[in-house]
Amino acid sequence: MHLVRPCTLDDLSSIESLVRDNQARIASLPRKRARLAERIEQSMRSFQSPNSPSDEGKFFLFVLENTQTGELVACSGIAMNNELKRPFYNYRLGELIHASEEFDIHTPVSVLHLTHELTGRNVLCSLAIRDDLVDTDCFQLIARARLMFMRQFAEYFSDQVVVELQGVYGEKGQSVFWDDLGRNFFNMDFANANYHVATKSRTFLAELMP
Repeated sequence: MHLVRPCTLDDLSSIESLVRDNQARIASLPRKRARLAERIEQSMRSFQSPNSPSDEGKFFLFVLENTQTGELVACSGIAMNNELKRPFYNYRLGELIHASEEFDIHTPVSVLHLTHELTGRNVLCSLAIRDDLVDTDCFQLIARARLMFMRQFAEYFSDQVVVELQGVYGEKGQSVFWDDLGRNFFNMDFANANYHVATKSRTFLAELMP
């Protein structure tokens, strides 16, 4: 039998292995052990007081345990971004049209607009599962258990959710988007920037990004 439950610090090594072995790069679960432990501790505090104010934001991390063997085979999470003082930054892809009727020129130009229009939505994140269980009921259980939790405690969550999908990574595991854009304005790599966003503050994004 498999059981979904909140994570604890006793799960650190197992979650670390899931993150390390998972093909997807999970930005909300740091690969460094000390930082991953901080995320688990944040989750434990969130489960203890889900409706209390928090400067660090709420984060719920669930694990899927094989009750016969005690092995953790998957995890998934919810990040609550419904505090207006912690805006959720994203880029919206738009388009400008440069046109000249006289010269018969019509050129569309893609433009990224930095927005925080997704602030107030909760984020489904941190999904990792053992490779051999991807197309099984275990995958469905750990993915949907978060929605069941949100339904049971609907008063804590927003009516809309956001799902973050993995971006493009280079051959050395670097974020292509970050290296081409973000690194020009921040003196840090993507892993450090994401760590600050997840555990500290997002305001530096608005302060430094164009």
